[in-house]
Amino acid sequence: MSMKCNRTMKLLSNYLDRQLSGSECAAVERHLAQCLSCRDELEQLNADRKVLRAVEPPAVPPYFRTRVMAEIRSRTVTRSSSAPVWVRTLAVAATVLVIVGSGFAGLALGSSFARFEHQDSLQREKWGQSASRDSPHFPAGLSPIQEGP
Repeated sequence: MSMKCNRTMKLLSNYLDRQLSGSECAAVERHLAQCLSCRDELEQLNADRKVLRAVEPPAVPPYFRTRVMAEIRSRTVTRSSSAPVWVRTLAVAATVLVIVGSGFAGLALGSSFARFEHQDSLQREKWGQSASRDSPHFPAGLSPIQEGP
């Protein structure tokens, strides 16, 4: 069974690089033995490879790698964050202040409420559990919780 030229042409580069499986390599070689067009293509690819190997790589300017890496880092930092560092730091600090302030406000309100409850319980003990403004046992002119001046 012979391979078709289109399939063989696609495999010629891998054939030259010895990257084909054993069966693919054998099929390409059988086709090349019968097809002059594909053999000519293989010879041209081989000649092109020799020319490319003979070309000297271009000289790299001094510090080229350093400059390229610095440019990559600067673009990476710019893309990852649109706000300057000081703005992000300020936002974090403001958030922390709000959280801490809320905690202190809660503690202050809680202690005020606890004082109120304590005063109320003392009044109730002093006047009895059923003491209220409408109670006959409650002295006239006094309230169970002393109001401010």
